[in-house]
Amino acid sequence: MQYVVKARDDAGNLFEKTYPHTAPASLFGSAPDKQESKLFLHKLCTVYHKRILEAKPFRCVVCGEKAEDLVHQPYLYLHAAEPAVIDMPTPICEKPPCQTVARQQMQEMLRQVEDATQQDIADREIVSCATCGKTDSLQRCNNCKVTAYCSRISQKSQKSQKSHQKSQKSQKREKSEKSEKSEKSEKSEKSEKSEKSEKSEKSEKSLETTQASLPTSCSSPIVCQESSSVDYSQSTTGS
Repeated sequence: MQYVVKARDDAGNLFEKTYPHTAPASLFGSAPDKQESKLFLHKLCTVYHKRILEAKPFRCVVCGEKAEDLVHQPYLYLHAAEPAVIDMPTPICEKPPCQTVARQQMQEMLRQVEDATQQDIADREIVSCATCGKTDSLQRCNNCKVTAYCSRISQKSQKSQKSHQKSQKSQKREKSEKSEKSEKSEKSEKSEKSEKSEKSEKSEKSLETTQASLPTSCSSPIVCQESSSVDYSQSTTGS
């Protein structure tokens, strides 16, 4: 695969650099594991971070001063005919306000890309009209965003209404399952925290009990050693 970097240098010109790199075979499918993909992209950007900064002088996109860091924005395209990771890093300086603004811009851009990707997936999933089976001039329902129709007449037909109801029920069921899973995970986290706090309280009480059972004059052996010493010089002069 190719790691393609695209960024604006200090003169405003597009800097583009390609680095050959090896990716795990498990990421080349149409639906790679999200966690594995994130880990791979993080490692990839870390490997080439310094090389990119040293390849060209960059300026902070917020204040215009010399850039000392990059906020990476990698996109995985390993399922394409020419597998690649396209990274569009944002140059920033070391000022915290500039870093905050740059990261906010990056998050907004990533959100827009994700929305566009989901829209593209939904468009490809539309095969035919839910009523007559036509594949031309289709439009999705504004409510469910899944069921498609070729016209208003098809949308209002009894057959399409039944299909639509099934689709909505399926979506509701999926949402309900997701909410149940999130509730279970939250309960599990709360119970774990509760168990940890109980164990902590028990250990503290045990420590307090142990300390209370210790004798108050625990330093007496040292005092005894000092008090047992005899000044022989005084006894000699007395005699």
